[in-house]
Amino acid sequence: MVFYKNGVLVSVVNPLSVKRFIQIKLAKVKTDKSDAKMIRAYALINEVLLYTALINVQRECLQLFRELDNFIKHRTATKNKMHVSGSLHCTIIPSSLQCAIRMCQISTFLTLRVR
Repeated sequence: MVFYKNGVLVSVVNPLSVKRFIQIKLAKVKTDKSDAKMIRAYALINEVLLYTALINVQRECLQLFRELDNFIKHRTATKNKMHVSGSLHCTIIPSSLQCAIRMCQISTFLTLRVR
């Protein structure tokens, strides 16, 4: 991000594809200087796209989706616990789990509403 902010052209590439490229070239020497040369060779041979930073709205949306995903996973896990406790004929646990599910739903609703 520092390079990008200072006007240096930057590309983000899958490290595994660069590693495979280096392996195909049968490079035996493993130094920073040789790695830099191989990465440069990779960029010259393959089409690499220039990096563009996310704008604030995109960054907030990404954060929001991650937060919602966490709420949904927590709700699902709680529902699964409730299902198991129901099969064990428990009486106290399901009510506390039901409360946790409601809290997840309220948190999800408020997250969507605030943004």
